[in-house]
Amino acid sequence: MNLSNPLLLLIFCLFYFGITFILMSYLVSRRIKKNPLVLPQNDTPYGIVGKYFKLVIILLFTYVVMINITPSISIYYPDFSLMKSNTMVFIGFSVMFISLTLTIVSQITMSNSWRIGIDLDKKTELITIGIFNYSRNPIFLGMVLFMSGIFLVTPNILILMIVLLGFILIEFQVRLEEEFLENQFGEEYIKYKKEVRRYI
Repeated sequence: MNLSNPLLLLIFCLFYFGITFILMSYLVSRRIKKNPLVLPQNDTPYGIVGKYFKLVIILLFTYVVMINITPSISIYYPDFSLMKSNTMVFIGFSVMFISLTLTIVSQITMSNSWRIGIDLDKKTELITIGIFNYSRNPIFLGMVLFMSGIFLVTPNILILMIVLLGFILIEFQVRLEEEFLENQFGEEYIKYKKEVRRYI
């Protein structure tokens, strides 16, 4: 199998988001009778970060689709030639597979507490078991790994800028969520923060 085929990257991206966002959202919404997508549509910090992160996801998908439709599009932006190799592509897909596994395990561990964004209406449990013994934000870590994997598979300046913007927005979202959790759970969360790293 030719791992450098852009169609394989598109299939993996569809599989990743199909499971971690669409399927998981559907399963959780059925159990809690509520949409787990709780990103606000306003100009608060929560809303702004959420809006721009959705833009990052759209840009990632657009990029992956476009390199399949018009592979010659790559002539319009510089790539990192020294990073282009079958070994790097294999590493990139391996990182994305680790990301997929980590994200699914984290979502299953969170169960009904899993949300996309901060749920201001319904108090959820503070999850500190399983993978959350080692990372306070394993799903965000998974997303960072996923975006990094895409860059390793197609190393160029365009995808690097999209990925860097994604990293910055994730860091903002993590800090907002941690501030919210600290206010909601108080000493319990402060103690957890001291014992477990933010990412890994």
